[in-house]
Amino acid sequence: MTGNTNYISLYKQLLFFFNRPKNITLYVVTLKNSNIGYILIHMKERKIFITEAIEKNHRQSGIGTFLLDFIKNEYQDFEIFADILHNNIASSKLHEKNGFIKIASNENFSTFRYAKNPETLN
Repeated sequence: MTGNTNYISLYKQLLFFFNRPKNITLYVVTLKNSNIGYILIHMKERKIFITEAIEKNHRQSGIGTFLLDFIKNEYQDFEIFADILHNNIASSKLHEKNGFIKIASNENFSTFRYAKNPETLN
């Protein structure tokens, strides 16, 4: 995360990631032959760092929850983290609703970690 809040279209973000390093995986959500969202996974040892985006007119439709559920199931042996800009309240709420807990914060963003068991943060 760069802390840059300028809008970058989903198309440009996807183009950027097509030549990604081997430790990065990209899953794209397609509806009626249109890319409407993605989740990007950056893997470091047994940890993954995720970022996702959904096209504006497809938000609040369950796609974000679908993506997070997919990642939680597919990468259940990994620690899962997400950095979310402070002004992205909807994304923070989405992650919290799906079992993520805020574990750190700086001037630009908060770091969330998925907690399979919130009492032990494991």
